[in-house]
Amino acid sequence: MRDPYAVARSYFAAMVREGVFGVGETDRYLCQFFRGKLDNYGAWGVHASAWTRFIDGKPQWYLLKYEDLVGRPSEQIQEIVQHIGKRVDDKQVRLAVEACSRENLAKAESRSLRLGRKRRTTGIGFVGGGRQVPFVPQETFYSHPDAAQVLTVARQLGYA
Repeated sequence: MRDPYAVARSYFAAMVREGVFGVGETDRYLCQFFRGKLDNYGAWGVHASAWTRFIDGKPQWYLLKYEDLVGRPSEQIQEIVQHIGKRVDDKQVRLAVEACSRENLAKAESRSLRLGRKRRTTGIGFVGGGRQVPFVPQETFYSHPDAAQVLTVARQLGYA
């Protein structure tokens, strides 16, 4: 799971880089984001709400927050491995963290595209470069007329 504000901001930056939206088109973008009209994934609020309902009370599922994985990758990998009842040593964790670095994932995506594999939904790369464009403040995002479901899920997950 990822903070919906960060998802929207990151996806907007990618769509600006690809020429789908202009830098000043945040209002049009947000309407489409909240209504699930940007791609084939649908609305983030609907998607995230369905997942949180599905895993609620099911101890076999582990809710992993993107921000925790990025901020503490080794610790999160250890928790995931423990959750499934396995053990790994520190070297295996270190290798997994290295293999999944932004740089290595971007290289893998680039190789895949050079081999002729197509991007599935929008044509926008999955691994971003961390580059941002101007975006609305978080308060504006959550007070958008279409943001109610996103705000509800964000609060449940501790993002808002």
